[in-house]
Amino acid sequence: VVACNLEKMDMWLTRRRNAGGNMDFPTVCHKGHNGFRPDVPMREYWSGSSGLYVAQVALLHFRYERVICCGMPMTETPHFNDKAAWHHARKYTRGWREASSHKGMAGKFRSMSGETARILGKPDTEWLETA
Repeated sequence: VVACNLEKMDMWLTRRRNAGGNMDFPTVCHKGHNGFRPDVPMREYWSGSSGLYVAQVALLHFRYERVICCGMPMTETPHFNDKAAWHHARKYTRGWREASSHKGMAGKFRSMSGETARILGKPDTEWLETA
């Protein structure tokens, strides 16, 4: 589990445990919170929302070769669980731009929609087939 929203981590883990979900996974966060300590502490290099942090962890810690970002358009459209415009999107796009040129991330992650797709590109056939 990778998270920036540490205040919700205990709730998420408790819900998963109570639902009988698999608990055999590492937790990755940039810091601890209220007694919670992540298995893998990793600082957040760019301010780009939790979506960018997940891509960072996948590429820089777990060394995945490619990451496809879905549901992270960084547009002002409301979140799936909200009706209000999400005005934080503007401040986060800078982090996505900075991460897109980092040597450990450049060319290794793409996005399906929105501003992040404009910054990173979409995962076309050529990109998917390149190892």
